[in-house]
Amino acid sequence: MENLEQLNVYFEKNFWCVQGDHPAQPLAAGVNFTVGKNRCCIPAFYLSDEGLSADILVFFEPEPIRQFLDKYSGCMDHPTPIEEWLIEAEHPIPKIDFTIRLANGKPMGGERTLSGFTHIPFLPENQAEPALDAVLKAYSPFYMPDECWECIRIHVPWGSGRPERLSSVSLEATVSPDPLAVNCPFTLDETTALQCAVPFCHPATGQEHTLYVNEFEFLHRGPTPRLPHLPECWIPAFAYEVVPPLADDESLELLETDFSDITSDGPAAASAVSFADNGLPGVHGEKLHPANGWMRSTRGGPVHMSILGIRSNRGSSMRYTFEL
Repeated sequence: MENLEQLNVYFEKNFWCVQGDHPAQPLAAGVNFTVGKNRCCIPAFYLSDEGLSADILVFFEPEPIRQFLDKYSGCMDHPTPIEEWLIEAEHPIPKIDFTIRLANGKPMGGERTLSGFTHIPFLPENQAEPALDAVLKAYSPFYMPDECWECIRIHVPWGSGRPERLSSVSLEATVSPDPLAVNCPFTLDETTALQCAVPFCHPATGQEHTLYVNEFEFLHRGPTPRLPHLPECWIPAFAYEVVPPLADDESLELLETDFSDITSDGPAAASAVSFADNGLPGVHGEKLHPANGWMRSTRGGPVHMSILGIRSNRGSSMRYTFEL
């Protein structure tokens, strides 16, 4: 408890904000639980007049981190679009989303605030974070020196005022599935786009699918009163259907694999959503989906795309209740 008293936690502030008017009151917890394959620990809860805060340690194995770094160390600084997606898809740190649902059996209120950092002892940059020294010291009884973990700080406002005593907390954890890599390239142009049929295999089910392009157009965009920084540009936009369709909670992730030849301070402001909003099915009877490539300075030419992977929108959620 002595170490916790020296750790100043401020409501809705991150780990690097170590000064404020009134630090939250720590309540030692030391609760351990498992989410999927990952051991988790909450060293303490922190109570303030505005709401409840908690630091959650999520532990993970070091070897997948080493393998990941060996695989992508050469392209981390300047990855291609496909490499950037693969780095995000294959990153071995678990993707767990936490929120506090109940305190003393009563619903919490308002929007949560999150921040976090990772502790990987064998990486040199982990030794150069003086702002985190107090966190490492306060929680040192809860981890071994060679363990890898992520610390997630969550703040949630009270739903009906701060309780006189916190006796129980209900936490919800949602595990997001990793996207499944497909990496299937294809090329579109104005002449042959509507004849484009791209076969690909679902990595998990082995099912054969085909992407059919139904519409294709280079959309002209330029500065507008709302987007004065948008340059004059053309953006390839298309609508496609997948036959047979993917599961309802799955979607394709598509990306143009060439870099844009122009840059903008504002958003591209282009999509093919107009192709798919009329509610009509595609020529093969399936739902139409919009997609677009990068901005370019001239109209026309080949558009090199790739089906990067399949992302599931379904996560598995678990509820945990801790008596304090």
